Amino acid sequence: VAQGSCLQIMLKGPLHWLGLAELCLQDGRTAAFRLQSLADMLWGRPAASAEGVPPDEIISLNTENMTLNVHPSAVPPEAHELLGRIAQLEQTRPDRFVYRLDVRTVHATFKRGESLAELLAAWKETIPSPIPQPVHEALSTWWESYGQIRFYEGLALLELGDDSALAELEATTSLGQHMLARLSSRFVLVSDDAVDGLLREFVAKGHAPTVAR
Repeated sequence: VAQGSCLQIMLKGPLHWLGLAELCLQDGRTAAFRLQSLADMLWGRPAASAEGVPPDEIISLNTENMTLNVHPSAVPPEAHELLGRIAQLEQTRPDRFVYRLDVRTVHATFKRGESLAELLAAWKETIPSPIPQPVHEALSTWWESYGQIRFYEGLALLELGDDSALAELEATTSLGQHMLARLSSRFVLVSDDAVDGLLREFVAKGHAPTVAR
């Protein structure tokens, strides 16, 4: 069972991302697969070749939705790993991978200690096409904003109807135990896990809370 689970992870993960495995899914589960060029990878032979691929088709940018269309066999695996540090992989086909540039992914990369200069140098080393100017500008803007903006997960923002509601709820419910930060007299942060329980308490006290997700 463990070996089967490991094989599933490899097939649906790196082998599929790199275009080395085609999958047939039924109800979200792998029913069949076909491997491509796996021997080249195992024996260390070059897996990427831009021969026969026009330069403008190796990688191109759709400026409307900031997606990068990449010819997977024309760039090395290191290029896909780099793109995974600045974008979200949205589509894989034998002749095209689609990556969407993503600020959260880029900021996570910065948080791990990688700088803008290192990302640009890695692009130059691994991708045979120059970085598109809009991508360069976006990465530069996000690098400048890094340290000023942070994304947090697992938190919920509670907005109160008036300035006196917070004191009342702290006194009559368990809100005070779950409150992580008081942003103002009407806005507080609580753990997302505590939301359902707090809503039940609020309703029991005669309030009519609403939830927006």
